[in-house]
Amino acid sequence: MLIFINKKNSMKKIYTFTALLTAIIIIVSCKKTVETPPTPVNPCLSKTIVVGGNITAASNATSANGAITASASGSTGFTYSINGTTFQASGVFSGLTVGSYTVTAKDAEGCTGTQAFSINAAACPTITAGATPTTTVKCSPNTGTLTLSASGGAAPYTYSINGGSFQSAGLFSTLAQGNVTYTVKDANGCSASGSSAIAFGAPGAGFTAVKNIINTYCVSCHGGSSPQSGINYNDDCTIISGSARIKARAVDAMPSQMPPGGAGVTVAERAVITAWITAGGKYNN
Repeated sequence: MLIFINKKNSMKKIYTFTALLTAIIIIVSCKKTVETPPTPVNPCLSKTIVVGGNITAASNATSANGAITASASGSTGFTYSINGTTFQASGVFSGLTVGSYTVTAKDAEGCTGTQAFSINAAACPTITAGATPTTTVKCSPNTGTLTLSASGGAAPYTYSINGGSFQSAGLFSTLAQGNVTYTVKDANGCSASGSSAIAFGAPGAGFTAVKNIINTYCVSCHGGSSPQSGINYNDDCTIISGSARIKARAVDAMPSQMPPGGAGVTVAERAVITAWITAGGKYNN
């Protein structure tokens, strides 16, 4: 403290200065110090949340029956979200198609962890396809059939032949002679393929006998590369389509006997021709 002494009113001045200095000190001492609050500690810094889970494959490339069962560790009170959807208490996500998914787990304090998952189509089981053909009649409307069957995989099955549309029944009818390719498909789109042959049925006894008669009497004229009147009896279907003409000429001699020259078909041979025509005049009669 500084003290100024004046001869005049010296004591009075000392008291006044002292009072002023004391007031200044009191004002300075009463000024409040403002402190900055501490930064809150992030609770997630000390945690490592790990997300894992099990995958159920979709049954095929288009079915929505895959699933992810997720779980988390590293904290407690987890809820789960898939691909940014609303969080839920369960880590089970079902009804999923083939694709990629991200599951997020969040604990009670909002700390999170994520994991990517992929849903694939399940591997196809072995499917066995069977095929049972029947013959078709030569020179007649197509009458061959193919019956398909299947085992393995998941029922119901569908069936296709020659690249056509799939159908629920395994029976295909009105098939022509030749090779048939087929595919059997199960409920999950898994398939098996194969091929089968539709053959001509054996010729009937009547047709065989008539053909022998034709070969004996007629093929010399109606055969070869330039058959008379363009009628070639070397062809089975020409015999069948010409059955009425054969009967008229060889049996009934209308309008003239065939073969010409008087050496006609015997009575027994005429009876064979007539019996075959009466039976239907087809390849299998």
